[in-house]
Amino acid sequence: MAGILIIAHAPLASALRDFAGHVYGEVPDRIVALDVMAHEDTKVTLEKAYQIAKSIQAENGLLVLTDIMGATPANVATRLAHKPELEGYVRVIAGVNLPMLMRAIAYR
Repeated sequence: MAGILIIAHAPLASALRDFAGHVYGEVPDRIVALDVMAHEDTKVTLEKAYQIAKSIQAENGLLVLTDIMGATPANVATRLAHKPELEGYVRVIAGVNLPMLMRAIAYR
């Protein structure tokens, strides 16, 4: 079962994770939210994302859901996917929404 990392502008990532917890009664295993704060250094955000990715990736890899293509969260997700030690294990999808998250959880 692949890990799912939600990277989005604060507080969207946490709200999506909390929604999954509401639907399932608790947050399913290996689903983590990373809220990107306004004016946070991209390098700091990337390091946070990298540490989370290492902790939740599985043999099936890691799915990163992000909000707006071209914005800081999506740029961090793209850089994360190209880290040599994670390359090939990370898939990034932009435009995260509730139906997308529910489908990702159900079919991961």
